[in-house]
Amino acid sequence: MVEIQCPHCEKEVELEDGISGLFDCPYCEEEFEWNIESEEIFEDKTNLEATQPGFLVNIPGATFRAVLGGSVIFTGGLTVLLSLAGISASLGFIDLMSGDSGGSSAGPAGAGAGFALLILLAGGVLGAILSVILGAMGVGAVFTGLGIKARKFPALVIGAMWNFLGLIVTYLGTINGFGLFALPGLVFLASFIAHLLVMFAPSFRFLWFEAA
Repeated sequence: MVEIQCPHCEKEVELEDGISGLFDCPYCEEEFEWNIESEEIFEDKTNLEATQPGFLVNIPGATFRAVLGGSVIFTGGLTVLLSLAGISASLGFIDLMSGDSGGSSAGPAGAGAGFALLILLAGGVLGAILSVILGAMGVGAVFTGLGIKARKFPALVIGAMWNFLGLIVTYLGTINGFGLFALPGLVFLASFIAHLLVMFAPSFRFLWFEAA
């Protein structure tokens, strides 16, 4: 037997003669090397580093954060554009219906037509309101993306919720025949998976939060 000193806690540890490799100290439970050739040490350290949270360090952390936050900013900006288009269409529809309502004839038929126009006007107003709400959500998503790039964990959680909601909406749009939603749906899906990996996988969380 040979006694060596643990480099971490400096206590004496007994090992068999001629033995070599990586060992766990029975006192502090830290790993230390003994009697290893330099090439073996290099290989062991390489394998050990590959298991650490930073094994994705070959991807720059700033780039990863930019892509992760940028995906939310992209979908938020797209939502704002859709909101503006919805507001424009709703206001145009309201203007058209308002012009038609002035020509409604009197009598029961005219009253029925006027009631129908009133319903259509209400639908146009509701569409405009929903478009404004959608635009506000899009603006919020843009700020959420900026928060993700700044490594704010609440923004990361909100970003995951935003992507999940967007994934549902685009899925419903796609199955109803709106092929326009296919590409945004893929962006939402990829971004949602990335957010979950950052939230629950230590290596991705390290890359997002600590890697330069």
